[in-house]
Amino acid sequence: MLDLRTSELKRDGRQVRLQGQPAQLLVLLVSRPGELVTREELHAKLWPADTFVDFDHGLNNAVNRVREALGDSAGSPRYVETVPRKGYRFICPIDDGPAATMPAATDPATPPTPGPGGFGTFAKIFVAALLLAMVGGVLAGFRYMRPHPALNDQDVIVLADLDNRTGEPVFENTLKEALAIDLEQSPFISTLPDSRVNQTLKMMERSPGDRLTSEVAREICLRTSSKALLTGSLASVGSHYLLQLRVGNCQTGETLAADQAEAESREKVLQRLGEAAAHLRSKLGESLASVRKYDRPLEEVTTPSLEALQAYSEGVTAWDEKGDAAAVPFFKRAVELDPNFAAAYNFLHWCYGNQGKAKLSMESMRRAYMLRDHLVEPEKYFTSAWYYSSVTGEIPKAIEQLQIMLQEYPKHNDVHGALGDQYLSLGQHEKAAAEFSEQVRLFPSDINGYTLFYDDLAMNRLEEARAVLNQGFSRMPQHPWLHTMSYTLAFLQNDDATMQQQLSWARGTPALESQALGLDANTQTYHGRLAKGRKVLQAARDSANREGLGDAVALFYAGDALGEAEFGNHDRARQAARSAVAGSSDRLVRAPAGLALATAGDLAGAQQQLDFLNHEFPLNTLVKNYWVPAIQAQIELRKGHASRAIEFLQLAVPYELSDEGAMYPVFARGQAYIASGDGAAAAAEFQKILGHRGLVANDAVGALAHLYVGRARVLEARSLRDEAADKAKAQARAAYQDFFNLWKDADPDIPILRQAEAEYMKLQ
Repeated sequence: MLDLRTSELKRDGRQVRLQGQPAQLLVLLVSRPGELVTREELHAKLWPADTFVDFDHGLNNAVNRVREALGDSAGSPRYVETVPRKGYRFICPIDDGPAATMPAATDPATPPTPGPGGFGTFAKIFVAALLLAMVGGVLAGFRYMRPHPALNDQDVIVLADLDNRTGEPVFENTLKEALAIDLEQSPFISTLPDSRVNQTLKMMERSPGDRLTSEVAREICLRTSSKALLTGSLASVGSHYLLQLRVGNCQTGETLAADQAEAESREKVLQRLGEAAAHLRSKLGESLASVRKYDRPLEEVTTPSLEALQAYSEGVTAWDEKGDAAAVPFFKRAVELDPNFAAAYNFLHWCYGNQGKAKLSMESMRRAYMLRDHLVEPEKYFTSAWYYSSVTGEIPKAIEQLQIMLQEYPKHNDVHGALGDQYLSLGQHEKAAAEFSEQVRLFPSDINGYTLFYDDLAMNRLEEARAVLNQGFSRMPQHPWLHTMSYTLAFLQNDDATMQQQLSWARGTPALESQALGLDANTQTYHGRLAKGRKVLQAARDSANREGLGDAVALFYAGDALGEAEFGNHDRARQAARSAVAGSSDRLVRAPAGLALATAGDLAGAQQQLDFLNHEFPLNTLVKNYWVPAIQAQIELRKGHASRAIEFLQLAVPYELSDEGAMYPVFARGQAYIASGDGAAAAAEFQKILGHRGLVANDAVGALAHLYVGRARVLEARSLRDEAADKAKAQARAAYQDFFNLWKDADPDIPILRQAEAEYMKLQ
């Protein structure tokens, strides 16, 4: 009974002390029995606009105090009913008079409605007076409250593993992964990337994938200069589950935001986790409009199956600790449990791709793309971009997806690097460099940004490339990719000692060893040491076979075929090309194999590969505009149709600086100009290759370009007279000498070397 004359609340004849906001809350609810009082109304009336306080936390406490005073419960309410996400309703009938009497409700599921007289006039006057008195006291108390801290859009949160107090293994690591995915929806919240977490764990002499207790996570937070730490727990209370989340300041430990939720069953835990995450986002400073726009239910953007999510979480841990091959069984299990689990297919795409299993990688990406509506918005954009990039090959569409994503998620830790990758593949190096530079600036511990190295090389900025490499090593001294970069730069700077050092470093390292051996084989071939190059290449294939990298083996055969064809060893080239296509349907195998067959004179075999590429990759930007023109040009050259070859190669002009290959369309165009008798035009094409030495690196085309410049100058001299002709001949001799210097240790029986020596003798 609430006595409106004395403002006393009595329960079972005993006075119950209720003051401050809980008392105000009760008066407001009682004044409108049966009506919904919204959270917004309560905020406006109990927490004025100039008051800085955690409203959700304060309101929850006030409601709990009222229920405690009334002997009520949230699960079976007799007085105060919660309307989820909307507000509260007083559901008990009220008798008018000096004392408002609240009997036990006979049917709490059916909220009663007030009688015709409503809440008496005396009661209304009393409520107004009581509110005025209380507001004065409350405002006086607020003078001593400091503004509740919140995040800005530059702050970073570290996610700790949630404390699983249920004893149920299905919740181990699972909730953290789900929470990370859920928070990724937010354009406002930034969480520390896993790559940075693992790097910091190594600095702490821990292993990637170690459990992030609150203590470990706080140390990571401090070491990375992050702002906040998100911790939480899940406990079972009978058949229900109690979820608690807290975001605290890493430096002070002060609570920035907190939320709790109760799940009625095991199956409702993910739903409640998503709701609690949305509340946290709002409390941390994200606008309500943003939260509403980017808040899809967690079970929709992950999986409704806890077991599938558990397998996915175990896959992520295995990937962190042991790599791609170890993670695949877990992700396969995840999609077996839930065939619509798009995020797991995404991970399978990367794991298979990193192992050189192109067919499985593309199948996984196709599935992820079909299910992209089951992903959070950033992953949806990424999945669309990678689908267009790696499956259909429509790079402009991939760029379009990433540009849209950049507008909505400008702080995402992968978007600039992903855009850089696409521009790099098109050969637009200035644009790519701008994106990679931004990636490095924003996320200096993310390896993808250091792809900037290759753009610097492509533009012959070797000192800038060295600076990028050094910056990467300062943060990730053991990253395999940086060692590969170091080998390439050392080759361009004729630093044999560093090249050997990097080869030694890679020896015995899974996956990296075969790649390093492949680089060394290219270097041997570049210098004409063909017999040694073949032995090293066989070692690379053996290493890749041991690791189960079938597509890598096929790639080695395709590269071998192209080199042998260019050197004039046509039988070997045809044999290697056939071995390549027998082991892979990857375009990056089939395309160079087709080019090798055309160069080696197997026009039927080349046409077969051309037909395969056109049929399997009809929309692929680089197949249509880089590889097909190059292969078709070589076919036409072997038929004696130089002008047609030049015509085909016009398509490749905008893409000829792509990182797909060593400027093969330019090389073919130069050969076509020689065949057509235009020495000056031919020399200009081969000079392009020499002018982009960093892009060509240790591909044999880089060495052969010197020889072809010499041949082009000889041809040019025939069309000139007197001093101009002499100058062209002098340039030809210099180009031949440059080639011979590179091939000073070359095997003497290489057909193109014997031809070059004979040509040079005629110049003397």
